[in-house]
Amino acid sequence: MPIGRYTTQVFLFRDGKLLSQSQSSLQVHKVGVERVVYMLAFHHPFVYGLLAVLMAVSAGLLAWTVFRRE
Repeated sequence: MPIGRYTTQVFLFRDGKLLSQSQSSLQVHKVGVERVVYMLAFHHPFVYGLLAVLMAVSAGLLAWTVFRRE
């Protein structure tokens, strides 16, 4: 979901009739690992690229080790 401010509208219906409605604002932020990856990619793209390549090579070596035929 893209970060930013969203406006939400909530409607309460009973038996097909509108009983109530409410409108509020919702702010969406990136948190946790997703935030770290986002910040790394946009503020340190070279490091992000190196880590991506290292992860890909590591995954390939791990798969080769696990699935090789003897």
